[in-house]
Amino acid sequence: VEALIASAEVELAAGQNGEAKRTASQARDVAKWSRMLHWEIRAALIAARAAWLGGGASQSMVELDDLARRAKEREYRSLEARIHDLTGEIHAKAGDWEVAAAEFIRAADLMKEILSSISEEDRRSLVHHPDWRATIGNLLDTLMRIGRREDALGYLVALGVGTCDV
Repeated sequence: VEALIASAEVELAAGQNGEAKRTASQARDVAKWSRMLHWEIRAALIAARAAWLGGGASQSMVELDDLARRAKEREYRSLEARIHDLTGEIHAKAGDWEVAAAEFIRAADLMKEILSSISEEDRRSLVHHPDWRATIGNLLDTLMRIGRREDALGYLVALGVGTCDV
């Protein structure tokens, strides 16, 4: 499953959205049959991103709603945050900035929960991770775009952005 997910991520990075979706879907199915829910959700998230980038936004939104629910039920906070971040990206790309901001805030609030439960060293590592830097950047850019500067500034400290450049 890990190898299929890694392959799907490489294909996605190379712009091969159809192939990435196929590979991620295969990883999702194997994880589902193996009863590995975390891996199933992770693979499905990649498949949803590939579908969206390939032009299937509505299909992705339906799947993302279900994935967010399932991740929340199992308390997979980091996956749930990534799901909300992707949902926000889809809304932002469609020009629905208020809904995008709400999704990015959900992702950031989950990040704050995660950050509050780990050591300072781990916190610094997490906020430097490319996925989380992108999530923080999405949140801050969107809040600034819709005129919520004070909210954006409030998240800077809460998310530990003082420890890295976003």
